[in-house]
Amino acid sequence: MKRTIYALCTVVCALFVMTSCSKSDDYKRFDIPEEAKAIISDKFLAEMEANGMTINEGMNPPDIQGIFDAGIFKLVYSNLEKEQKGIGSITSNYRFKFYDQQNIKIKTSYASDGNDIAIGQGSIISGSGNKFTAYLRVDGRVSLATYKTAIVISGEISSEGGKDFKLGICMIEKDDPKKNLMDIGTIRVWVDQDKFAPRKQKYPSGD
Repeated sequence: MKRTIYALCTVVCALFVMTSCSKSDDYKRFDIPEEAKAIISDKFLAEMEANGMTINEGMNPPDIQGIFDAGIFKLVYSNLEKEQKGIGSITSNYRFKFYDQQNIKIKTSYASDGNDIAIGQGSIISGSGNKFTAYLRVDGRVSLATYKTAIVISGEISSEGGKDFKLGICMIEKDDPKKNLMDIGTIRVWVDQDKFAPRKQKYPSGD
């Protein structure tokens, strides 16, 4: 009898562990290159997608090379409690540059009003048809702190420009002795206000 009770307890404990693990790991698995998942995990992408970000899956992205003036973005999501009142706020004008594309690999740069330029060498893209999502890692430094953020850019490409550009940012790593930076896992999502990004000839500003 004791052996039977012990066996039943063992089975129940095992089921509890399996259930707990499945719940803690309960998020979407995206059909994107493994190189992109090395930049940002499925877990963080799932939170972005659930809150306004588009993730275009697939291993055959379009040619997205060019310069795009995406204009002003509106904040639609932040998982920081103190930023909830800022939902709906807008950014300055953004311009994106995609170049040296080789299938899923591409170089990416973006600038805000010609300043605040970020370059993500070795970016990865997913997608199919005319729709794409680009993933890039940006290293930064603020005072004594260093950090790594994942930038996710989605849209649809045409000969005239890009449509429905969206921008997601996630804090991935940090070395922050004075704890001045946002926490790891902090996510923000912005969308292009006018939903169209015309092609341009110059970067980071000009026509």
